[in-house]
Amino acid sequence: MVNSASSSFLSATDIEAMYAQTPTPTETLSVVEKSMGGFHELLEKDKTKNSNWRLAEENCPEECSDDFKLIFLRCEVFEVELAVKRYIKYWDNRIETFGIDKGFLPIINSDGSPGGAMKDDLEAIDFGYFRMAPPGMCEDPDGRAICFLNASVLDEEFIIGAQGMVRASWYAIHLGLQSESAQRKGIVIIAKAPKRLAKALSKSPGKLLAASIQGAVPVRMAALHILDPPPAVSILTKFVRMVLGKKVKKRIYVHECNSLEKRMEALSKYGICREQLPRAVGGDFDFDEKSWKILAAK
Repeated sequence: MVNSASSSFLSATDIEAMYAQTPTPTETLSVVEKSMGGFHELLEKDKTKNSNWRLAEENCPEECSDDFKLIFLRCEVFEVELAVKRYIKYWDNRIETFGIDKGFLPIINSDGSPGGAMKDDLEAIDFGYFRMAPPGMCEDPDGRAICFLNASVLDEEFIIGAQGMVRASWYAIHLGLQSESAQRKGIVIIAKAPKRLAKALSKSPGKLLAASIQGAVPVRMAALHILDPPPAVSILTKFVRMVLGKKVKKRIYVHECNSLEKRMEALSKYGICREQLPRAVGGDFDFDEKSWKILAAK
């Protein structure tokens, strides 16, 4: 049995410093109200004709609530101008990703199950390229949501199309963003590398996914931990850094471990213990037990 107790000695400040994240500001009622007022004021200054965010406010006001806008403020640590810029781009990218017919439908229902926008992508969700758990079920000591990018599924002969995997990833991220701590602190990605790298890269939705979420979806990416990469690890990391933003490039960690003990030793330095590690890479957390089907059945 791997001892994961060492992770409990890490403080929130320790992990935040290791990931070089901008500290999360103290969130008081006055700060929220002032920032939200500024958000609406700046948003109304956007005079773009037929802008997607205005169409969204008209067609799906429940998807544009102040609670939803608050996620953008948290993502940008209450830098109002950046939050508004992200919100506008979010709706542009959402419509581009889902199409005008589904883009204004809910991505996620209140119980965590897929919304109407995902009606044609349930198989893509089940495919499991990118997984996140419901709030509070898989987090580091500071409240960052731990998610699983299982690039090994790209080794399969039959796979879901890249666009389907991108939309399924949007659903996974929105599921994770139901957690307020994840909104504030962000996410940590555990990635399982494919065995057949060249084949996997030819099928990978990585570039499409990065283009659709960067500067748009309100999520702070704290770190990417790549586990047991193939021999051509330099090619893999070069590809990953190419599709990610400048800040995130510095938060990519490659762990070449030949045993679970060594893997946990490496990850425990970042507050990740075996209970939070996906079963597919030797841990105890089963994303299948937290799937949308289970959520919908409750």
